[in-house]
Amino acid sequence: MRLTNKVAVEKLLSEVQARARVRCLSYTELAEAVERAEKRLRALGIPRRAWTGCRIVFEPARVPNSYRGVPKGTYAVLEFHRRSWHVVEVHRDQAKRHPYGALSRMTLHLTDAAKAEVKPLKL
Repeated sequence: MRLTNKVAVEKLLSEVQARARVRCLSYTELAEAVERAEKRLRALGIPRRAWTGCRIVFEPARVPNSYRGVPKGTYAVLEFHRRSWHVVEVHRDQAKRHPYGALSRMTLHLTDAAKAEVKPLKL
C-alpha cells in the first residue's frame, strides 16, 4: 500500500502492534524516514527514475545484553515504486541485542541501477 494513504498505513500499524507498548513504529516516523531517504538520494545525485526498487528498512531499538525476557519490536520495509513509496512489510519480531542498547535504525538500500547513477564527489 502507498505510504500516502495515511489511514490505511496507521490501521496496518495498529493491527501489527495491537498489544505492544514499546519499540513501536508510527506513521510520522515512516514519513520522516522517507524525507531523509529522499534527501540522501538527491544528495547522491540519483535521478528519481532510478529510485525504483530502492528500499528503506526499519529495525527497532536494540536492547542491552542484560535485558531479561524476549524483547519484541516492529520491523518495516518501504520500497519505491514508480512515483511513491509503498509499505511492503510490517511485522513484530524479536529485537536484536547490543552491549549497551542502541536506538532504532533506518537503512537505505540502493538497487544496482541507483548505484550506477551516483555522482562522483568533487574535491
